[in-house]
Amino acid sequence: PMAAVLGPAACGDDDDAATGDAATDEAAASEAASDATAATGQAEGAGGPCDVVDTGAVEAALGDAIGDGEDGTTMVTENELSWTADACGGEAGSGVELELRTVAVDALPGQCPPLASPVYEITELPDLGDAAWFELDELQGEGAVRVCTAGGMAEARLESGDTPLDEATVRATVVALVEPAIPAL
Repeated sequence: PMAAVLGPAACGDDDDAATGDAATDEAAASEAASDATAATGQAEGAGGPCDVVDTGAVEAALGDAIGDGEDGTTMVTENELSWTADACGGEAGSGVELELRTVAVDALPGQCPPLASPVYEITELPDLGDAAWFELDELQGEGAVRVCTAGGMAEARLESGDTPLDEATVRATVVALVEPAIPAL
């Protein structure tokens, strides 16, 4: 099973209260500095994968509301290779489970591995990163996209559970989930 749900969270605590025009100027300057810090942090891969999720894009692709995600880590073992990924997991209102995983290139055991399956068809996605693949398991209602860049790997996974989803919805959802993570690698 996957973890909680997706969406960036912002917190702030302003102990000093200014008044009048000074308060407006201070609030605008504070907001601009905060926006610049958040953008810089995302571009440098700071924070967890939940910090880069575009909740609106994922909800539009899925056609369902998602809540806030929960950052953590997950151990991945694949074809005798193992690595630890930073992960953001969550669940949509319908019970669809979503997970975004990111791994820096130096944390991978060798090259970024392509998605591979002896059972499911793997489709290349030439417009994402340096290399990307999409996998669909229609029977289990699962899909994944993996993107490799010079900086690392990002992967988005979806488990639909009892919610029937077509291939186009699964693909659009995992792509919307992974796209904002690519520049942060």
